Amino acid sequence: MPRTTALIFAKYPTPGAVKTRMVPPLTPEEAAELHATSLAAVCERVARFAGPQTDPVLVVTPDDRAVDLQTLVGGVDACWPQRDGDLGSRLTRACDRAFAEGSEAVMLFGADSPTIPSSLLNEAVAELAGHDAVLGPCDDGGYYLLALRKPLPALFERIDWGSERVCNQTRQRGQDAGVALHELGSWYDLDRFEDLARARRDLAPLDGQAMPAGAALRRLIDTYLERYA
Repeated sequence: MPRTTALIFAKYPTPGAVKTRMVPPLTPEEAAELHATSLAAVCERVARFAGPQTDPVLVVTPDDRAVDLQTLVGGVDACWPQRDGDLGSRLTRACDRAFAEGSEAVMLFGADSPTIPSSLLNEAVAELAGHDAVLGPCDDGGYYLLALRKPLPALFERIDWGSERVCNQTRQRGQDAGVALHELGSWYDLDRFEDLARARRDLAPLDGQAMPAGAALRRLIDTYLERYA
């Protein structure tokens, strides 16, 4: 496996600023707790998968809460602020920094995909050896993973971030730029309340001792489903 930086992009869990499509039925405070718990499970999953050749990095907005978020979620030794600009600019800047610091590959994750199967992560690593990039499309039109073998700023340009067009536009930017792109199977994010039941099923087999953050997320989801379903 090449020397890889796993960039985990996340917002600080301020009530009213995260998981807004979960409200209602969740309160803003419950949505913020879900965001933080989901992020901790993502960090744990990435760190467990990564191995010694991968460096997980938390990339945080707002900048002045970066260290606070690192302390809150745990499990990640390095933390970078996202800085200014739209999401495309921030993604490009973080990727450029990782490559400039010696990474041979970069993998991008968000805070909303705590149930990505190991099979998809392993496929991403395997396929990156023969492709410029690997894309993991989400059911909602975004993507849960993007892996790069070299800087590819074209993949972050002219994207309608936050819309259902993100993945399609990323494919098109790659095609326009001549990028050799491998596409993984579709997966899902925790965006809407109805996603929680699916996540509970996917988290059910987890070993609570081996993956305590994932088990904590499963318990929190159980609480919310019992309260609101």
